[in-house]
Amino acid sequence: MSDDAIEDFHSYVDNYTSENNCIGENGFGERQKFISRPALTAYWTPEKVNSVLCYQDQWITGNCDIILRDHVIVFSSLVMNSRPENITLFCRAGITDTRLPLDSVPLAYSEAPEATIFREFMKSQWRFCPLTFGREPGTFPVKRDIDPYQIVPVVEKEKLDPQADESEDESVIYKVKLHQDCAYFSDYVVFKEYPRKDRETEQLYQNEATMFSQLGEIQNSFQHIVRHYGSFGQLGKRTIVLEYARGDTLQAFFKNRPPPQSYADRVRFWSNFLGLLKGLEAIQDFTKAHNHNATTYRLKGTHQDIRPQNILVCGSLDDDGYGAPFKFADLGKSHIRMVRNGGIDRPAADQHGNGIMTGPPEVLRDDRTTIMVSFAGDIWSFGGIASEALIWSIWGEHGRMRYQTERNRRTKTTKLAGGNHEGAFHDGDRLLSVVKEWHDKAIQSSEGSGIFTEELSRIILELMLVAEPQDRASKAAVIYQRWTDIQRLMRSQQHRFTLATMPTVRTDPVPAARQLPRSQSASHAPGDRPSGPNQPSRAADVPHYGPIIYASPGARNDPAPGQPGLARSQSTSYTPDSRSPDPNQPSTATEVPHYGSRIYASPMQSLWIPPEDVPPLSEEPSETTVETGLGLTEEGYLPQYPSRVNDQRPRQPTNPSRHFVNHKPPGRQPHGSTSASQSAENGPARDDSRSRYSNVMPGDPGPSNLPPNPLQRSNTMLELPDVDEIWDRCFEGAGSISSFGNLGQLLNRNKKTRDPLIVFPDLKKLLERVKGAKGRDQIFLVDDSVSMMPHLKQLMRVSRVLGYLLKIGEVDPDGFELFFASSAASEANIQKTTRLQVAIEDHSFTEPQCEIGPALDEIVTGVIEKDKPVSIYVLTNGHWDLHDRDPSCGVEGPVGRLTQHIRGGNKQKNWAVVQFIRFYDVKNLNNWKDQRGKRRLEYLDDELTARLEHQLDIVDTRDFNTDVGSILLGAISPKLDRNNTRIPPSQAT
Repeated sequence: MSDDAIEDFHSYVDNYTSENNCIGENGFGERQKFISRPALTAYWTPEKVNSVLCYQDQWITGNCDIILRDHVIVFSSLVMNSRPENITLFCRAGITDTRLPLDSVPLAYSEAPEATIFREFMKSQWRFCPLTFGREPGTFPVKRDIDPYQIVPVVEKEKLDPQADESEDESVIYKVKLHQDCAYFSDYVVFKEYPRKDRETEQLYQNEATMFSQLGEIQNSFQHIVRHYGSFGQLGKRTIVLEYARGDTLQAFFKNRPPPQSYADRVRFWSNFLGLLKGLEAIQDFTKAHNHNATTYRLKGTHQDIRPQNILVCGSLDDDGYGAPFKFADLGKSHIRMVRNGGIDRPAADQHGNGIMTGPPEVLRDDRTTIMVSFAGDIWSFGGIASEALIWSIWGEHGRMRYQTERNRRTKTTKLAGGNHEGAFHDGDRLLSVVKEWHDKAIQSSEGSGIFTEELSRIILELMLVAEPQDRASKAAVIYQRWTDIQRLMRSQQHRFTLATMPTVRTDPVPAARQLPRSQSASHAPGDRPSGPNQPSRAADVPHYGPIIYASPGARNDPAPGQPGLARSQSTSYTPDSRSPDPNQPSTATEVPHYGSRIYASPMQSLWIPPEDVPPLSEEPSETTVETGLGLTEEGYLPQYPSRVNDQRPRQPTNPSRHFVNHKPPGRQPHGSTSASQSAENGPARDDSRSRYSNVMPGDPGPSNLPPNPLQRSNTMLELPDVDEIWDRCFEGAGSISSFGNLGQLLNRNKKTRDPLIVFPDLKKLLERVKGAKGRDQIFLVDDSVSMMPHLKQLMRVSRVLGYLLKIGEVDPDGFELFFASSAASEANIQKTTRLQVAIEDHSFTEPQCEIGPALDEIVTGVIEKDKPVSIYVLTNGHWDLHDRDPSCGVEGPVGRLTQHIRGGNKQKNWAVVQFIRFYDVKNLNNWKDQRGKRRLEYLDDELTARLEHQLDIVDTRDFNTDVGSILLGAISPKLDRNNTRIPPSQAT
């Protein structure tokens, strides 16, 4: 051939690099063009390779298949230099693409004439060898020293702190965008660069890079520690590539967010926060999963720098931020030690961390002396942050800062005075008494959730903030298990609370229990307090936030001269950064946090701290009192906290009559409107254009007495009920498991359950179709991320109803399987549907994010091994990774495996189906997370098939409040897939 083939390749490389902005940076800071292996693979075909091998009418004895498999980069570089004939030399030398970049002449050719060819190749190879960052270990650099000429594919690079100085600071943080051809992740990452070349900086890099490399071998470790994407050094500058945190630090989170007001938000916050203990558990023993014996060693670690500034808010931020996961960062002061299994533990090397406020008593020092350090120090430091989080969860950032100020004042009276540890949680030997005082006050002020706050306080004070290291919890896993027990306790105890035992929401003055704790040295003279009948009321104009709202009729619009109390009007502006850093500075009106319209559009969502000197007044409820219960209520399953006075929604009747035929039930609104009395969990108002499928019960009006319904559908369509209809008609009185004394009483009660096949006869035809000739395995996969907690009541209801239908229809005689996404390798075989409800209710929905792809993949492996027809129901809201640009979120792989098994085994098309059941907030249909989850699930239903090798449509998506026929048969019947009409009899039989 042909110089034309070579010139065509030259043109392709130039055009591709220009059109795709393939320009990176080498170690000298020079911007250089590059082209990736995927771009080369996309260009070369066997025909093009053979055209080059026939270079200048002389055949180059190369095998195009071997070149395309092992030498595509080598071959491209040679063609670029118009030396394709040298490919045979590289094949003989065994230099494949995996050995690039080539750093030296092969030893066999070091003295041979061919050495010149290799040296020329090493000079020109860099354009084709950019640094790449793959998904799996071994495909990204780990503590690798790279050549100064190698190109790092940085497309964008921005210094996060413009004031950072590369010549002075130990590390500098950059927000970086890597080229999509060279990195599997499409989001921004962080480059943590160590630019200095001194010994201390090198040690920090080695500590952190080594810690991250060890964590990479532990499953799920990066759910609670910032994710690691690689590390490398170039010309003395060390770089660690990490996950980019959109939500800033925990310190900024405390500063800019109000505390959670609802029970669900509190649980979400504490689940995410205490999830950090799993990160500490991974650090505590890197080899925990190994098979140990008396001769093996364990690798144990310590963080040694646990501070709010070193905890990041990562992942998909919710509207309120309480669902975003927290992750540890900055492992530069960490240390890993080697300990013989079963032997005596050794102290860690002191990295001079865990200082200032969060340091434990045993690391007390005000100089640079080296002391003994253990993992117990990390437990104390985390406990200190947890203590501040507890105070923040009640009083917000203002309360947290007051808490710090009080500790600072107390430590100045101890041997810590004048040193670096003022504001610590101890006096040098013991826990400060002020810590316990503030915790007690927080419990008293947690009206409606005192038990919850008390149990959290006990975790902190009994397991973490314990003065003697040997008396603290020895393992982070022990503390996390205690948190899991608390959640189980709260669920099991909810039925013991009644409306009569709950506090009230009032507009009369705040009782003493709600005030912030006072300093013991503070004095409040009665004469300082405003009083008198002429004082204007602030109830209407005081910005308020929180589970309990009080406004003092005695609070003035402006503080009286000399008055130490806090007050502010709505017009007062406040910037948190303007607060004086002096912890001893007295509180002023400007210290009241103002969170800003960037996060909260309404001033009613701001935090109002009542004046310190408001005296305790009458506890008699005012006329505006609103009471609400903790436990199973009409409003939902989760504990209900006192409502705002201006947010009193009418309740739905406890037992609304559902015995009606082809007419609206009592209180139902016409089609197109929503009933004010409708329960949020029961979904939006149903479409009354279809008839209500129901038997006439004694006492019901007969059909002859009803006016004709002009919107009634033709009886050529089956009228199948939705979950709520079956629940109300057939499971009367079947509520939360916790509403009964024990499971036996629940099972006894359910013996009165009416048979849905009698109440709704068309269900028989439906279940026969689902069952088929020989039965069909039924698998439930539940998304157990924290974002599903608000749907817990409806989730239990849907699973219970569907499970019961499948049971009485004998669809799966062996019993169906239940999986949770966080532990899909462990299944529960369910024979009784009440057990299904119990399993879901007792499960902890604490995972920050649902890994739906791996979970579904685990289930598919078992399905293929069992080789029996199956329906997989995935109960989820689709909030898997809201910022992942891949809409399939890993689902494509397992679905592709199923279609391959169906096609390869010559099975019926619907042999295996995946039915997604979508949950969403029915009160806020514009919720962006729900909208994105909806689009993602619709994509899986409508567009995923086109991406599969075997294009079989086995996926369907339905909302949780649609009819059960569409849910059970949607994925099985092609005519029903994405069809919202009712089921024709021909499709159900």
